[in-house]
Amino acid sequence: MALNDTVGTVSKSMQAFAGIAGAYLGFQGIQGTISGIIQTNTEFQTLSSSLTAVEKDADSTTFEF
Repeated sequence: MALNDTVGTVSKSMQAFAGIAGAYLGFQGIQGTISGIIQTNTEFQTLSSSLTAVEKDADSTTFEF
């Protein structure tokens, strides 16, 4: 009987640990996704600014001719 109780306790502990590990990995995945979105947005803004600068230079060059 005591062995069955011990096995049951270990099993419940392992299930709890698996749940905590799963929650942690899920949180890390969400954090990585949000970080990726922010990084992509920052890169897009940088590229957009560069493109705007190039377009202005191209427009001013066209008027000189």
